[in-house]
Amino acid sequence: MVYNAKQRINTAINNDNLSVETIRNGLFVGNTHGLAYARRAMELEEVNNRITALEIAVNDLKSDNNNLKSDNNDLKSDNKLLYERINELELSTKGFSTLRSRFISTYKRDKLGNATDADYRIIGEGNSWAHTGNALRDAELYGAPGGRMDFGTYESLYGLHPGVVTMITYSPTIRVLNQHATVIASSRSTGTPRFYQLFAEFIAALKESDFASGFLQDKPTKATAAYWSFLNCIKQEVDISKPT
Repeated sequence: MVYNAKQRINTAINNDNLSVETIRNGLFVGNTHGLAYARRAMELEEVNNRITALEIAVNDLKSDNNNLKSDNNDLKSDNKLLYERINELELSTKGFSTLRSRFISTYKRDKLGNATDADYRIIGEGNSWAHTGNALRDAELYGAPGGRMDFGTYESLYGLHPGVVTMITYSPTIRVLNQHATVIASSRSTGTPRFYQLFAEFIAALKESDFASGFLQDKPTKATAAYWSFLNCIKQEVDISKPT
């Protein structure tokens, strides 16, 4: 039966000018044109598979590129914040030196009576530093044994308890606290009700976020919006009088 079947198949193939060919591990029977179509179909399938693989590779590259862009943006933000922190520390050091120099020049002016023009300039610079808010340094005055106990006064200046402020390391948050304290304590600057309202909204958003850092880097939050609203209002909502 097997022999007869083979003979009949061979006869049918020979009578119809058919051929048997293995293409891509598959057995095909057909005439010359049919087998050519089969070869092309298999080749087309292979090409499509290669295109699909290339598309996957391109998408992976795009994803990697987006990740690199995101990482680069994060690095830029981190670098900016680090620069701001370094600048803040430098200013803090300069302010301390200026205040100590002011002490000496004031002694020359009030006790010795021989203050020079440079001494008066130093006194003026020292006065400016003495009247500028510094939430972190001022909070330290409440932590040591025998330190200040008027916590309500500190909170009216900076909006938060000094114990909370000592745990804040995010420069933008400290910047807002310092700006508020500088205005509210100044004899020359007067904030409008909106100025103080926007500060209160920032403090509320900060508490709601559990004092989260990175609100200028990560996905925008209420603290992000409150931060920019407060900073952008300063020019219009703070009146600075000329010195008398």
